[in-house]
Amino acid sequence: TDEEEFAKEQYADDLSPETEQMAEESVSSLSDTSLSNLDAFKSKPLVSEHFRSLIQEMNIGTPEQIKKATQNFLEQEPHNLTDEFFNAILKLRDDTFRRYSARALANLGGKVLDMFLAKINSDLSKKELIRFFSVADLFTNNQLLIGRVRDIINKRRELDAEIFNFISNSPKGRINLLLIDLEKIVSDNLLHIEILDLIAERRVIESEPYLIKYIKNRYFWEKRPNSTIQIHVCSVLGKFGTNEAIDSLIKTAKPQSSFFLSSTKRDEVRAAATKALLELEPTKKINDALEILEHDKSQLIKNVFIAKSEE
Repeated sequence: TDEEEFAKEQYADDLSPETEQMAEESVSSLSDTSLSNLDAFKSKPLVSEHFRSLIQEMNIGTPEQIKKATQNFLEQEPHNLTDEFFNAILKLRDDTFRRYSARALANLGGKVLDMFLAKINSDLSKKELIRFFSVADLFTNNQLLIGRVRDIINKRRELDAEIFNFISNSPKGRINLLLIDLEKIVSDNLLHIEILDLIAERRVIESEPYLIKYIKNRYFWEKRPNSTIQIHVCSVLGKFGTNEAIDSLIKTAKPQSSFFLSSTKRDEVRAAATKALLELEPTKKINDALEILEHDKSQLIKNVFIAKSEE
């Protein structure tokens, strides 16, 4: 049952040997209880049958049934109703019913939705938070959501992929600002690239100051970002095409500074910045920079101009 599964999952998120033993004993105990005293065990379900019925009606009922179910929910005590939605969305195994419940909650909105989101925090179990993010795209119109997710981004790094999937599945809008928070802390390079691609696709201009820092000139003692990330940042800034982005790309594409404290520039990053400039609408500033770069000694940069001429 869902109740048995939930009790088991209270231990399952921690995979230590001691915890696995506790989980086994818990499941064994529940099985014995189910056999000997099933009625008593079922007396405290995670959600009531009445709640299940109303959720079904709100999702697949007739317009009249939807109206009546909505009214029924609105007449219930908010705290108790919030608890049922919390259990239905975060603790049941049935993914279809959990999404039905989330959709019903989103349609109800108001105080119950606010109270539900107030219960979402970084202290919840990993499995509960994964279940939340699988339906959180339905709550993007609520102003509380961004704050709750931002807190989880900063404190639960193991959920980066689930949070990215949630943002990807969400409608465009303010939710895109969470990509900036996620981009700042992500450690997996492949996921980082996916985040940068989505930032470019959705044109999250607010990320520009943070992205420019990846390709700025550095002193030799400063740690340099991963070159693959720098190359993707050049592409994103090129797609933004703002004055700030163009200035940053020109500085990055320029030859190595003669200043003895400067870190050695990577030719592959310089080439990426050059490529981004070549794909922009030409201006005097861009043309002047490209005219110099066309005679650069780097073969990688020469290859960029050759590839452009062959298009």
